[in-house]
Amino acid sequence: MHKGMLAIYNAPNWKLENNELSFQYILIHTGNTDEHTKGCLLVNDSVCGANFTGGSSVDAYKDFYPKVAAVLEAGKKVTITYMDIEDGNKSA
Repeated sequence: MHKGMLAIYNAPNWKLENNELSFQYILIHTGNTDEHTKGCLLVNDSVCGANFTGGSSVDAYKDFYPKVAAVLEAGKKVTITYMDIEDGNKSA
């Protein structure tokens, strides 16, 4: 059951600023290439390292969404860790 779009942080006037870039309303949704996002998190089951194209995003989202939604509905916090796939460095 889909109850709404997942967002990285959903507070009034919240922005993520990085150097001279500013992002707001960072969502979590389906998509396989950089053409499918303007900075949102794309959920995929796999990534082709040669061209950074994701795979099976709809199936990955259908698996991901209910797990995260259940935790949020229980009033708990969800933390997502981003990893640079080229060098393995993590950033939250």
